[in-house]
Amino acid sequence: MSLAQTTIADDTGGGGGTSPARTGDGTCVWYGVCNVAGSPSLQTSQYCPYNGTARPVDDRTRDLLQVWCKHLLVDDAVTCCDAQQVDVLNQNVKLAANFLARCPSCMANLVRHMCDFTCSPQQSKFMEIKATEVNDKTKKEFITNIDLHITGQYMNGTYDSCSAVSSPSTGRRALDLMCGSWGASKCSARKWFTYMGTTEGNPYVPFQINYIEHDEPVVPAAEEQELVPLNPRVVPCSEKLDAKTPACSCVDCELSCPRPPPPSPPPQPFVIYGYDGYAVVMFVVFLVCSGLFVIGACLCQSGGNGAELLVDGDTLHADLRSAVGRRLAGGLSNNNSGDLGGTDREDSPLQSKRSSATWDGEQELRPHPSAIHGDDDGESGYFERLGAKTETALEKFFTAWGTTCASHPWIVLLLGLIFIVTMGFGITFLHVTTNPVELWASPNSRSRIERECFDAHFEPLYRIEQMIIRAENLSNVV
Repeated sequence: MSLAQTTIADDTGGGGGTSPARTGDGTCVWYGVCNVAGSPSLQTSQYCPYNGTARPVDDRTRDLLQVWCKHLLVDDAVTCCDAQQVDVLNQNVKLAANFLARCPSCMANLVRHMCDFTCSPQQSKFMEIKATEVNDKTKKEFITNIDLHITGQYMNGTYDSCSAVSSPSTGRRALDLMCGSWGASKCSARKWFTYMGTTEGNPYVPFQINYIEHDEPVVPAAEEQELVPLNPRVVPCSEKLDAKTPACSCVDCELSCPRPPPPSPPPQPFVIYGYDGYAVVMFVVFLVCSGLFVIGACLCQSGGNGAELLVDGDTLHADLRSAVGRRLAGGLSNNNSGDLGGTDREDSPLQSKRSSATWDGEQELRPHPSAIHGDDDGESGYFERLGAKTETALEKFFTAWGTTCASHPWIVLLLGLIFIVTMGFGITFLHVTTNPVELWASPNSRSRIERECFDAHFEPLYRIEQMIIRAENLSNVV
């Protein structure tokens, strides 16, 4: 088939190769199929230019639109496509569904704009024909290049809902196959739509589609009506299309994955007048305790007037010198007394025949001057008396305890044995968990419940961790 190419400029006449004259309500830019190109195994349909109003939908077209383009079927619906065009549209959508059907929201978002620019009765508001060609055999003109004005909001929203969709058959993401040489890692909304509208390197595109992104209406030169960019509704992949259609799974939509609760805000620091509150509190407690201690020490002193008992140093030294002198001169004094024989000497105390009582009575030191006073308690402070009483009580208690234990050794040992056995009896209830399943999965966790359900309905699934291969003539090594 030989083709004669015609370029469309600013001619607005009614003949072939013209851009449609747009009215306030919008008109069609094409209707019907005028050419089929490509190989027999992969044919593409190219549409006929049509500058007119939309036409009523027949029953066959309505049935075809029910598959993907239900939003166009309103009361007394009119469209800019016939049944053949809708059939071609459904085939193209089915091709995309092979990769994107796992995510219903993504699929619906992409198909929405395909339905609108194929069949919308307001095509002239967002589409322009840029070039056509004529088939020499059929003499029919067909479109080869169009401008499609579309919002960035729709392009970005559709791309976001489809960017994470995976293709299990290839083990890759769907956009690795649908974004040309960029792949999923380098793809973007603009690159994706550019590739879907480019005929070069993409045999599935029947004619060149130039996606022109802008969010505000524009008025082209020498045109009376402004171009309003197409802005279909976009459903995030984490939301349901309707009550019957679920949202995309976590595998194909990151927003559908459960998120941990947001971390709680950090606690406000405890401050008092701009300083660390704990340091201020500790400082105040220290001051209060120190003050109470000092006040108690002052109020509890003995003597009433606070006078301290002074010990005469000269008297104390004299007493000590006298006692030491008597001790050293003990043998001489005894010899002079005549009470003991000459053989009873101080240098052999173990052989002395004197009683210790007599010796102690003779050699007893004079009492300390502080002991001469009659009222001993009145001369000591409160804390000294408290410490002495505490020490005396502890001494009596532990003395009685030790005496009792030493007096009844067998009873003490028996009671200790009974106590040890009683305390150690609880070890019989000790259970050491060694099963990894019990260690790492709570009985109420979802993974544990699913595993028990699987084991109950099928059989336990074990993962191979070690494989031993041996010759048949060798004994078992396990």
